[in-house]
Amino acid sequence: MSRGNPQANGRTKVIGPRTSNIIWQVNKSFGTASGPVICFSDILYFPTSWNKYVYAMSTDTLNLWKYEIDSPLFSYSGMILDSEENLYFGAYNGCLYSLNSDGLLNWKFKTGDAVNSKFINIGLDSTIYFSSSDGFLYAVDNNGESKWKQSLESGFNHTPAVLSPDGQTITPRQLTVICMRCI
Repeated sequence: MSRGNPQANGRTKVIGPRTSNIIWQVNKSFGTASGPVICFSDILYFPTSWNKYVYAMSTDTLNLWKYEIDSPLFSYSGMILDSEENLYFGAYNGCLYSLNSDGLLNWKFKTGDAVNSKFINIGLDSTIYFSSSDGFLYAVDNNGESKWKQSLESGFNHTPAVLSPDGQTITPRQLTVICMRCI
């Protein structure tokens, strides 16, 4: 899902874990806010809670880089990677960020309020869909230019924009957590 396939419709090459064995763990002083997301070259990306950094780390726990966000706090926004391994995430300063795999800023897109959408979605045409606390659903192209925004009162506030498998329908969805017990 983190590699641009939230619909789980077979567009991704990612195969999930087959066991629940912990291989390693890292303790970051501020914890993680979301993620991690992982790219095809096995780099983990994640933000930390209550500070202003996004980290890139190799799967053997080597810290590759950190990016400082120009926001008073990081948002609990989800993160997503596109097929070119560009990372997208939001922050409390009302911006959606795009970083390349070297940790350099591609662009940032300013909205009307905090971007705290738990899931950012990428359409089949590479359009990035996300919501912010101002109640708007935004559609931004992969160059950081606005395609459109739509208000549905508070219909998309704190709610992911879910795409249908064919990519033609966008729906606000409340998150449903399903707990499973491994036997």
